[in-house]
Amino acid sequence: FYQDPLCGVLDVDLSGIDKIDYGAIAEKILEAKKRNEPYGYLFETISRLASFLSHKAYLGIDIHKAYSAKDKELLRKQITEIDLALASLDSFIEAFEHQWMKENKPFGYEIHCARFGGVKERLSYAKRALLAYINGDIDRVEELEAKQLPFYRPEGFRMNNYRMFISTSEI
Repeated sequence: FYQDPLCGVLDVDLSGIDKIDYGAIAEKILEAKKRNEPYGYLFETISRLASFLSHKAYLGIDIHKAYSAKDKELLRKQITEIDLALASLDSFIEAFEHQWMKENKPFGYEIHCARFGGVKERLSYAKRALLAYINGDIDRVEELEAKQLPFYRPEGFRMNNYRMFISTSEI
């Protein structure tokens, strides 16, 4: 979810595995929603998350492949995926907010707003950077020029660490 589309921390580790069909998962969860009222809102949130992931989960891997191949047409297709990811992220955020406010007090939601906003801005930035490259305004995308490394960290593999997912930078 938080994986950066240009500096994907997990891209090397995920590039060799079979892709998950999040779109199909989203549809199945929506079907389950009908059978599980009054908890349909939970299924709605998860379905929208899966829909978002259908556009975002492998975006960084696909962008890197297209960029490495210098395939600007394929990069244009990734820009379309970014647009779809942004739209589905807005839809997910709407459902998440509904669920949060139904189950919690509003306190703490501001953390999610900041994190979701970061995902939105990085997607928007990736789109701007790719467009600048495709249009010849820049001759390279620095983030895509850097060698990607496996996720290993000296302190170990931590799957639930927001700080380590969003960037390898230490600033």
